[in-house]
Amino acid sequence: MEMAEENRLRDFIIELAQEQGKTKEEYLNKETETGQERMREVERIVSLRIFDSLWVEHLENMQSLRDSVRLRAYGQKDPLVEYKNEGRRAFQGFLDTWASKTIETIFKIKTSLIAPSLIEKGGTEMRDGSPASVRKGAKVGRNDPCPCGSGKKYKRCCGK
Repeated sequence: MEMAEENRLRDFIIELAQEQGKTKEEYLNKETETGQERMREVERIVSLRIFDSLWVEHLENMQSLRDSVRLRAYGQKDPLVEYKNEGRRAFQGFLDTWASKTIETIFKIKTSLIAPSLIEKGGTEMRDGSPASVRKGAKVGRNDPCPCGSGKKYKRCCGK
């Protein structure tokens, strides 16, 4: 979040891309194709969503680790030391997975299909009004206003 606010996220993403085997030129081509402002939004949204989903998984893994480390006391090992060591390895794995999935997603995403106004809102609609393959959030009712912002009912707009 700090990097996004201070406009350092781009440099960090380029560094991660190079670590993942991509070149700076590939990234710059993607940025040119997308547009600078839209690319900043894509970077921010993708990195945060991936971070959020992996963080939940990491916390669940840490809970499991806490439960399993107790058994190591029977093996004459200090459970606290074992928990710290395993936790450090798990966290490093979490960061590595986050970096690789973020770069992979940024380079795979077809930003030309995402409506500019929906990137600003963090939406998942396509430019032609059809829903994207993954839709998050509450289910839209047939008579609710359409999430694309047209002002029509969902059943008369994107819900056809």
